[in-house]
Amino acid sequence: MPPLIPMWRAAAESIRRATSPPDTVLKPLGRDFFKRYLKVNPHIRRQKQKSKDIDRVASQERDIIKDFFIKYAATVERYGILASDVWNFDETGFRIGCGGNQYVVTMALEKKAAESPSETDRDFSTLVECINAARDVIPPLCILKCKQILQHHVHAELDLDPNMLLGVSESGYTNDSLALA
Repeated sequence: MPPLIPMWRAAAESIRRATSPPDTVLKPLGRDFFKRYLKVNPHIRRQKQKSKDIDRVASQERDIIKDFFIKYAATVERYGILASDVWNFDETGFRIGCGGNQYVVTMALEKKAAESPSETDRDFSTLVECINAARDVIPPLCILKCKQILQHHVHAELDLDPNMLLGVSESGYTNDSLALA
């Protein structure tokens, strides 16, 4: 885990004390010390930390992952599970026609926040993909927020995968009836 700025500052103070001659009275590091340090060390950067649940962090440790796959392989062997019976289901949701608070690239001269128009009518959609361990795939399913899709709504110009499945739900997300269809 990278150090927090106060930890980094305390380490810098400790190094200063350890490398200064004995009986030297040191002034504390200034308020802008870290900013000045970043300026002369462009390979170092300050980054906002994102919190992560402790169980999720623990589940990403190498020994835990290795132990999981050892137990998984033993289970597959014990029950004779075939590669064609092991499926991965992945879904991702997205909003259509709606900007958000994301980072954009602008000229350094600009001091104000970049603005983009945002529609208030948000459409939610979900894309679902499935593949098994034998590399068989189920065609992707695109779930649209609507009650029904009419053929004239799906134009040839969209150049959709001919195997793609289109589904509808009032929310734009997967539901039991779509999952079992």
